[in-house]
Order: sequence, then C-alpha cells, then structure tokens
Amino acid sequence: DILVGDRVPAAARSVPLAQADGDGPAVDSVAVPPGRSVFVRSVGLTGAGQDTGSLFLVTDSGVMHGVWDD
Repeated sequence: DILVGDRVPAAARSVPLAQADGDGPAVDSVAVPPGRSVFVRSVGLTGAGQDTGSLFLVTDSGVMHGVWDD
C-alpha cells in the first residue's frame, strides 16, 4: 500500500529523513514497517519522470540510499 498525504496513520511510526527540509519541497519523514525497506522512484509534482526519475532504497530507520540504474 502507498499512502500519500499530509499525515501518517496514527498506528504508523514515522522517522525523519536525513534530507528533510521542513517547509521545503523535499519529503521530510517516512513510515516503513520495522525490518522492512521500500524501493522508490522520485517524480515531479506533476508526475513527470515516472520512467526516468532517480531510484532510492529507504530503510525503516529513515536512511535513503541512492540506487544506480544503468
């Protein structure tokens, strides 16, 4: 399931990302189930770049690793 919005569900534990920028445009926190990670692709606010955006692995501790894609 992917949830997007202003708030994280009450039962979820969110952790701040190292790249958090407060009121800026970047994502500030993430909620990933303990012991899991997520593979994500960045896209523009309009959805542009769905096939070409940068790839990341985000861990349950909030560490975001860039993934090189050839």
